[in-house]
Amino acid sequence: MSDPPNYAGSLHDLSQIYLQAAELQTERIARTREQYNRLPNKHSGQEAYRLYSRLQALYSQRRELLETSAYLRNYYRFSNTNSVES
Repeated sequence: MSDPPNYAGSLHDLSQIYLQAAELQTERIARTREQYNRLPNKHSGQEAYRLYSRLQALYSQRRELLETSAYLRNYYRFSNTNSVES
């Protein structure tokens, strides 16, 4: 009986895609932060609230992308492939 195919390369490739998406989020964060910093009054106003909320969402999305990338990259390293459940 042959060994199952090794998909670690495929998961690694997928992790790189997530990492690239996180880099795009970093660029979006920088652009949005520039817009936010140009506001005359950062502590009030609809535009300040909108940009601040957008920043929070972008940071959250980037964190999820980075976590998913790390999970995929290290999947086989930390998975217990020797256990058999009945």
